[in-house]
Amino acid sequence: MSEQAFGLYRRDELGGTEWIYRAQEKQKIGHLAAAPNILYGGAAGPGKSHWLRWHLILGCLQFKNFNALLLRRQYTELEDTHIRKIQLEVPAEYAKYNVSKHTLNFPKTNAVLRLGHAKHENDVFQYLSTEWDLIGVDEASQFTPRQLDLLRSRLRTINPDIKPQFCAASNPGGPAHTWLKQRFIDKRVPSLDRGQRYEPEEWLFIPGLLHDNEYIDYETYRAQLEELPQAVREAYLHGNWDSFEGQYFDEWDRNLHVVPAAEQFEITDWWQLGAGMDWGYAPHPGVVIWNAYSPEGQAYAYKELVFERSTPTEVAALIAGRCHTERENNLVIRGDTSMWITQATEGVSIAEMINEELHNLGTNITIVQANKDRINGWMRMHQWLNPRRPIPQGGVGPWLRIFNLNPELGYG
Repeated sequence: MSEQAFGLYRRDELGGTEWIYRAQEKQKIGHLAAAPNILYGGAAGPGKSHWLRWHLILGCLQFKNFNALLLRRQYTELEDTHIRKIQLEVPAEYAKYNVSKHTLNFPKTNAVLRLGHAKHENDVFQYLSTEWDLIGVDEASQFTPRQLDLLRSRLRTINPDIKPQFCAASNPGGPAHTWLKQRFIDKRVPSLDRGQRYEPEEWLFIPGLLHDNEYIDYETYRAQLEELPQAVREAYLHGNWDSFEGQYFDEWDRNLHVVPAAEQFEITDWWQLGAGMDWGYAPHPGVVIWNAYSPEGQAYAYKELVFERSTPTEVAALIAGRCHTERENNLVIRGDTSMWITQATEGVSIAEMINEELHNLGTNITIVQANKDRINGWMRMHQWLNPRRPIPQGGVGPWLRIFNLNPELGYG
């Protein structure tokens, strides 16, 4: 098997080339760059996560005792985007993945690639006791500026052949949007904390666009992105960091989408019911929303539960206490995927604890994982909120409306 600057390949029995990884043109730029800070980002779909993963792998194949770190904000994202793909992509004769330690170990070079996540602000501290030759942060805009600053502080090496790098892949938007934009794109950081320095030439931005990825179904994916509202479409289709406004659903209009208390109505027995849940503790609360669907397909969010600083057992009791009918006591609630991360202190996930308590309370309510496809989920929400969508009753209007979710009013 042979290694090159732009990929990894081996010879088959007939002497042909079988590529394990072959960098595309924009990805080659990232592999060759000597800048200490690199952002490959912009539009959705150019292969930036694939580049980031293999940039770290190639470093581990090239340098002895190389120490690399690959992070995503959520473990479920890390597992879907990188862990499963590493296990499929990297030949066993080159590296072996340690499931319990989440490390990819390279016996020929004694290099290690660690995979981790930092859901909570202080989760990055577990990575600060190690000095790293290369740190890769995928979807970097979803991290906080403080997390990114702390991670960069651990880049150093004693090997004169290695130039430590901080590499990020990201779309616009998220908590670190401004941090990334100022450093990589605007090349201007208005204010720095004491002791910090900024040299523009040390921050390389590689703009990624959909057509840079020759392996994607370009026309289908482009058509999906074209359906997004203008600001989000500019960001995810054209990689425009200036257009992102921090609001995904700019169709929202309280006058159109909220059903006034005086117009609220009883949900009839033949309407389908459903619910969704977003876990939260502090400072961001969690929420459960109950939905009803008319025979024509329109949706009404008719009840909510907001909770903060509550244990999974307490949340289960709150959910059960808000379900007053037989149908509500047989609901399937779709929860955010972070609820299935195993808790170190408990040995089980939040979802498992809630489901166990819901069963103990005598309900048939079950929480299942929601679909993790963000872009398709956003597009469906834009369609539901579209104020110009034809409605069965005649005319146009949104297919999703929300009851004034005050517990003292209507069905809330």
